[in-house]
Amino acid sequence: MDAANAVLAIPQGDELDVMAGFIIVLPGFIGMYAHWFIARKKGHVTGRFIDYLIADNPQGTGITIALFFSALGGLNWLGLFDQVSTEYIVTAAKNLCIYKPALLAIITSFTIGFTFDSSLNNGAKQVSL
Repeated sequence: MDAANAVLAIPQGDELDVMAGFIIVLPGFIGMYAHWFIARKKGHVTGRFIDYLIADNPQGTGITIALFFSALGGLNWLGLFDQVSTEYIVTAAKNLCIYKPALLAIITSFTIGFTFDSSLNNGAKQVSL
């Protein structure tokens, strides 16, 4: 395969590289941050994001992250991320465009992170007197 056609090679299943994995996982954590940010603006939680994740409700955070990676693993197994690779990401950045499978992966990851965090991790348990 020559260099000109190397970008067009579609990776299969288990060939997901580290950069593509980062591009898929990062939006999920941004989704979790977005949920915390909205909850903080509404006054549902207080404190820093790291406190929200670790100190306030570690069980909720653990379940959220476990289910997040399980969902991404299932979607990878189904083939949603098969066409996301570093070559496509680099080419898209050079051409100032977005590749549809990469956009779908980013949107899906963000949505899963936001949804799981909003349903499972509500910060510290409020005690009323």
